[in-house]
Amino acid sequence: MGQRRAPNLPIPAKHGLASGRAYAKAPKVGLVGYKTIMYDQSAGNPRMHWMSIEMWCKDQAARSKGEGEFKDLLLNFVEAEVDRISREARVALARDVWSVHRLRVRERLLEALGLTPLPGRSPLDVRLIGRLERSDYAVERITYEPRPNFLVPALLYTPKKFRLPRPAVLYACGHWMINGKTEPDIQSCCIGLAKLGFVVLVFDPVGQGERGATFEDHAHKELVLVGLSQEGLMVWESMRAIDYLLTRPEVDGNRIGMTGASGGGLNTLFTCAADERIGVSVPVCYVTSYSRFLRAMRGMNWNNTGDLCNQVPSVIAFADTAGLCGLIAPRPLLVVAGTYDPQFPVAGAEEVVDQVRDVYAAIDPDRVDVCVVESDHGYTKPMREAAYGWFCRWLLGEGDGRAIPEPEHETEPADSATCNALSGGLGSGLLPLSVPSRERSPGPRRSVAF
Repeated sequence: MGQRRAPNLPIPAKHGLASGRAYAKAPKVGLVGYKTIMYDQSAGNPRMHWMSIEMWCKDQAARSKGEGEFKDLLLNFVEAEVDRISREARVALARDVWSVHRLRVRERLLEALGLTPLPGRSPLDVRLIGRLERSDYAVERITYEPRPNFLVPALLYTPKKFRLPRPAVLYACGHWMINGKTEPDIQSCCIGLAKLGFVVLVFDPVGQGERGATFEDHAHKELVLVGLSQEGLMVWESMRAIDYLLTRPEVDGNRIGMTGASGGGLNTLFTCAADERIGVSVPVCYVTSYSRFLRAMRGMNWNNTGDLCNQVPSVIAFADTAGLCGLIAPRPLLVVAGTYDPQFPVAGAEEVVDQVRDVYAAIDPDRVDVCVVESDHGYTKPMREAAYGWFCRWLLGEGDGRAIPEPEHETEPADSATCNALSGGLGSGLLPLSVPSRERSPGPRRSVAF
């Protein structure tokens, strides 16, 4: 790129300066930066100096929009850095060095999330608001507090006709802002898993469902000022959700999985990397290389919203996506991707899984796989069926991990009171149960054997 020079900037005569005289030059502009714009010392007019700077900046902005010379400079720089860092990160995923490197990666991950040290595990203060009975499963409407006075509405699906205790799955909502946990596809996945014999917990993240319903409610830059990232907030709420599952007598704490799509796939990836109590992971429509992800999102300004979930400080520098998957190893991991997903390219998902295969090969190469579904962005029925098969293999010991049919079911209306824990009332046929639920200590961290 050639050097650009600031034009001669005429200063209006009414300000007491000779009109048409050149007062500003910037001999080095572009990748190198620019020198301070100088002004005529004899004029002695600082105000005019800054007016000149403003005029020059506006001129450069207009030129860049027309010529495209500077408009993409920063994004080009970031993408080049990501490519360079990613190449270096692949070396750390070699089987003979990852066992040592992963300790530092996990430490830096917790720091980036704002979870070093972990917050105190205050009482969850769980309350059972109501219960919905169906023929082969039940749904409890509950609230709990991952932090004091930080109320979270949630639904707990418990299977019937199965011997207890059962394996459990934590479902992480994606950015379905209005409906949150009651989005039809989310209900379908939770009901499908319950019918297959899993206990399922799903909660509304901040700014979704009953906790607000806009990106303005969801994303808060103020978190950065107190050393916490948006994703760190979500990861901690998910870890406390695991704490709650471990208090339930219906749950086998040695058999816990997690899944979610889009922002829920993001939450699944980061939570499973941070919390080793989660034994099986199925992130959907999220896992792809950062190099391809940033290029797919280029020019979109993160969907022109306050979507800060992806902004985990320095994550590419110390881990990249494959490094986060490496933290999950050797626990079973299925990456699900959609062929028509505009933001999370399939090629990037396949690259990530290929990069982490060597880490898994040290224990069992069958514990990691990628499932590509002909689908757009979401958690469609074929994607759910792939998740069912993976969970059944690794949490129930049934099948070979391939997709299994989704059980027949009906979902509740997304705005139904039967699915609301805070604002929906009791709904038809429901009785109030505003009493604290039994809460046991989560106990020591559990390792999962396969």
